Amino acid sequence: MFRLLPAIAVIVLASAACLASDAANDGFAIIKRIPGPDGNWDYAIADAVGRRLYVARDYGVMTVDLDTGAIVPQLVAGHGVHGIAAVGTTGLFVSTNGDSGTATIFEGNTGKVLGNLKAGRQPDSVVFEPKSRLVIAFNHESGDATLIDPEALRVVGTIPIGGTLEFSVVDLEGHAYVNIANKNQIAVVDIQRRRVTGAIPLKACQEPSGLAYDARDRILIAACFNGVAEFVDPNTRRQITTINTGKFPDAVIWDPKRQLAFVPSFADGDLTVIAVRGRGDIKAIQKLPTQMGTRTGALDSTTGKIYLPTSKLKPPAKEGEYPAPVPGTFEILVINTPKDAAH
Repeated sequence: MFRLLPAIAVIVLASAACLASDAANDGFAIIKRIPGPDGNWDYAIADAVGRRLYVARDYGVMTVDLDTGAIVPQLVAGHGVHGIAAVGTTGLFVSTNGDSGTATIFEGNTGKVLGNLKAGRQPDSVVFEPKSRLVIAFNHESGDATLIDPEALRVVGTIPIGGTLEFSVVDLEGHAYVNIANKNQIAVVDIQRRRVTGAIPLKACQEPSGLAYDARDRILIAACFNGVAEFVDPNTRRQITTINTGKFPDAVIWDPKRQLAFVPSFADGDLTVIAVRGRGDIKAIQKLPTQMGTRTGALDSTTGKIYLPTSKLKPPAKEGEYPAPVPGTFEILVINTPKDAAH
């Protein structure tokens, strides 16, 4: 969930005329813009098999056909939707409703709602943990995790964590990792034992938001509000390296096939592309101008294209409030993938 800081209000006021650049180059470029309905947005995920992009909107879940670009404005109704997770290959999805403190279980192909379950205060990021086959909703405000059995359609437990929780990921060994924004840490959560087993300090990071996991190299990648991506070892809990990015990101989009990380920046209006060729060879290979306010996104793992929700923004009505999207300007930026991007 994006947390507006007073500094962002200043940036919006100073940069209201900031526009995206479509200039072609030898690397990544914006190749298409898909317009959508007005309103705020948050996280997005792409279902490469079902060929749909799911976008969290303030009014519910919006979908985009990955092949045709056709939009379903509201597949599922919601109340301040923040996160969406696919339940493995079952065809089920879970979305979190921050305003109502609930999680919605629905069929991805039809939008049929199977259940609405009570979560904690302001549920945000949500992940499917394959070993336990549970869905975990991380509650931003109450600082805990709600464990959901998506097939039984019930809540089966709660794990206290503490702090302001942001994005989360899982490994293949029954662990979940979640950013604690106000502590500059990543909490390590053992889902089978249902408890926190430690915390990974982020020494160069201020307010971690986005998070990704490189399973091949066993690296966690945290995007931080101060404009760095910090790479850490989840086993030793030590820093590997840091890469400069734009400020106020809210996601790390990970492409495991091409070993690329993408960090979209709200404040600077760019997308930092980072190649990970191993622990000793991590470097930024491009900064693509996008648009101020662009901060989350998703990968189509089949094509390698990146999808970034965005909108032009009005100056906030009051200091500390989120700037409202300008009506008629919401769109999905589609980013191509050069064949030699990771080489």
